[in-house]
Amino acid sequence: MGNYIGYQQDNQVEPATSSNTTAEEKLPSSPKKRKRDVDDLSSDEDSNIPATPRKKMKTTSEYIYNTLFVSGENSDVTIQALDHDWKLHVLYLCQSPYFRSMFLQDWQEKGESLISITIPDPWINIKALDIAFGSLYSYEVDSDLLMENLIPVLAASRMFQLDGLLQHCEDSMVETICSDNVCKYHDAATRYDLVVVKERCFSWLERNMLLCRTSVLVKDLSETLLESLLSSNNFVVMQVEMDIYNFLKLWLYLQIHRDCNSELKELVIKTQKYFYAQKDSNSKSFLESELGLNYANIFQSLRLQNMITDAKCIRLIEKDGLIPKAWLLPLYEKQWRTMLAVYSGSDQGPSEVDEDDFHKYSFRCGRMLEADNRYCWRWTGFSYGIDMILTYNNRTRTLCAKRNTFSQPCNFAICLQSQRQVAMKFKAFTLTSSGQEALVKDTDIMQWNFRTDEEIPLLTLDEDWTFPVYISARMLLASFTTDSLDC
Repeated sequence: MGNYIGYQQDNQVEPATSSNTTAEEKLPSSPKKRKRDVDDLSSDEDSNIPATPRKKMKTTSEYIYNTLFVSGENSDVTIQALDHDWKLHVLYLCQSPYFRSMFLQDWQEKGESLISITIPDPWINIKALDIAFGSLYSYEVDSDLLMENLIPVLAASRMFQLDGLLQHCEDSMVETICSDNVCKYHDAATRYDLVVVKERCFSWLERNMLLCRTSVLVKDLSETLLESLLSSNNFVVMQVEMDIYNFLKLWLYLQIHRDCNSELKELVIKTQKYFYAQKDSNSKSFLESELGLNYANIFQSLRLQNMITDAKCIRLIEKDGLIPKAWLLPLYEKQWRTMLAVYSGSDQGPSEVDEDDFHKYSFRCGRMLEADNRYCWRWTGFSYGIDMILTYNNRTRTLCAKRNTFSQPCNFAICLQSQRQVAMKFKAFTLTSSGQEALVKDTDIMQWNFRTDEEIPLLTLDEDWTFPVYISARMLLASFTTDSLDC
């Protein structure tokens, strides 16, 4: 058996005795001691009789659990549920408000020795009921057994209003969130109104969805949850926006092929082959097909205007044949107009950006700093001539942003305006081994009027920060109006 974790149930029935001795029998009292003489000592030395091992006594709680719950001795009521019988005791069942109302108020079952209960929740099974009923007879729950049946036990504890066991389930869920269970936990938390668990699961996904791309995680994400994540102001993109598109392709393939259990590398290959084949057999995009229309809404959550700034991304999107051309053509026109405005000097950059608009239109990107070394990088894609270079100096432990104009070579045209407004927000954080946020620093939304080749510090890491460190960024490099960017 696994480890046992103790907890206190509301209105827990106290043990029948406060004695520390076994409930099976009391040990006889020891005779009075007498002084030992030399003959006694020599006699002990001559004898080589081993000491009799002392038998470990059962605790009162164990005795109650095994005798009353497991064996059902002196049972005064039988509970029938899911074609299974439990011989229980009204005194212990009354710890549950559900049963207390049944036995003490004018319910039909009051006074009955055999009570049949209908279980309307499909998540509740026999093992969950066994654990839930057993918790009324013991202060402890086998942690391994609980983890194997966590959500069914949660459902049972909610039905029978076992607040102590419910809190124990909630704590266990918060402590064990990972890529294999986070979606199941979130669904259960939504179903049973566990606010803390739901928030923890959502924030875990905001940080880790693109970092922990397992087949289980991708398949378990519901469309509603995925849409909420993609629109979240705290969603972390660890490379560029195009990575969200690639993630959605995997998700779409697994929604269509629910029986697929391939590892990630094989899954990517299968996904690519499938959509290439779909394109060859259809004249219109996949999302315009009868099957694809069911998933069009989630792909409309993509910030396509931030994906078509890179030629390789455009070629891949066209090759996949998922996105309708009707979605893309208006964006090409708007991007062209924005570029002309920037290069003609009529667009000096975003100014007085509303927070909601910033989060809606900024392009999201990120980078992992694997070790405490010096880093220098730029994100790919057309940036309207604003060559934004990021550096991390491991000597000062400072992250800086620089508007490169003349100091570093660049393979695209540079905007030579003497000053350029940029809106941006940066966040640095570390993760625990379970994916929870450990340390975090952010800049809030900054609006900075960069001069040519100007460099500004963004944030400095404290000495207690360990690597890897994750950098999440959002930037808005050009002005916008809602009628020029919305499709």
